[in-house]
Amino acid sequence: MRSLAFPKEPRWLDLPRGVRVLARPIDTSLHHAAIQQAARKLARLLKGQATAVEIGLGFDLPALDDQDIRAGVTQLLIAQAFARFTIVEWEGVPAIGGDPAPVSPDSACELMLWPDIAESFVTQQLSPIEAVAAEGNASAPSPTGISAAAARIAETAAPPNSLAPGTAPVTTT
Repeated sequence: MRSLAFPKEPRWLDLPRGVRVLARPIDTSLHHAAIQQAARKLARLLKGQATAVEIGLGFDLPALDDQDIRAGVTQLLIAQAFARFTIVEWEGVPAIGGDPAPVSPDSACELMLWPDIAESFVTQQLSPIEAVAAEGNASAPSPTGISAAAARIAETAAPPNSLAPGTAPVTTT
């Protein structure tokens, strides 16, 4: 049976470079909202309706006709949306001049421009979801991958009385 002990309160995540963020958990609605927001922003880029800088990427991109570039941009946009929707506090994020940077949706997106921070953040944010998925449920397959380990629940069936035309009887040893 799956556990329903999904986190409901914000938790501190330790990220690279001495950064810590207090983030709300990502639930189904935030997960889908992040994916939708990323798709919308990517569509605006592809249609020439916005530049990479305008949608919060902070830099110009190579040609978006390369599917690997598009996939990378999509992942960044999803990480930024997760950060925008969930980060409520942080430590170790300096602004220009060394003062602590204020938490805001835009500054959370800028934080995700660091690949190591973005990867760690997304991995930790999604870890409760992954843990529930890894638990499986009561009808998980046997460890060997076959159903031979399962208990029999039906009586042994009698062999058929007739064979299909043109077939030879099966002999068992």
